[in-house]
Amino acid sequence: MKSACAPARQVADDALDGGSDDEIASLAKALAHPIRVQIVRLLARTEGCVNELVEQLPLAQSTVSQHLKVLKDAGLVVDQQIGRQRLYHVDPAGVGAMRAYFDRFWTKALANFAARAEAAGFDPGDDPRKDNADDQRNAPAGNG
Repeated sequence: MKSACAPARQVADDALDGGSDDEIASLAKALAHPIRVQIVRLLARTEGCVNELVEQLPLAQSTVSQHLKVLKDAGLVVDQQIGRQRLYHVDPAGVGAMRAYFDRFWTKALANFAARAEAAGFDPGDDPRKDNADDQRNAPAGNG
């Protein structure tokens, strides 16, 4: 991607690896629905079957099952057959992979930001908010 503002600095292809675009999109899509986020939070606290989740959510069992399928397909939730029921819990490997991806993403993004700020001559010791605060304190009081 090229910027019209400044010369683009290429990011190494391997800088953000740890998942294909499709895998990352699948994770993001799985967490894009508030109910699925709520299910992940519930299952992060304790494992449970669909009926236990239904008791805590304002949804029908079929709807909860559909949300669990999306989370399972994305690798964020796993299930275990116990008798006639399935016990669901958060998949530590799936959540760990997602966290590792975003850790690498933000580490690289912040490093690029710092490099661009340094190249532009920004001094981290200079706080522009401080200059604005000084200006406001020295401004004449009132409008008249």
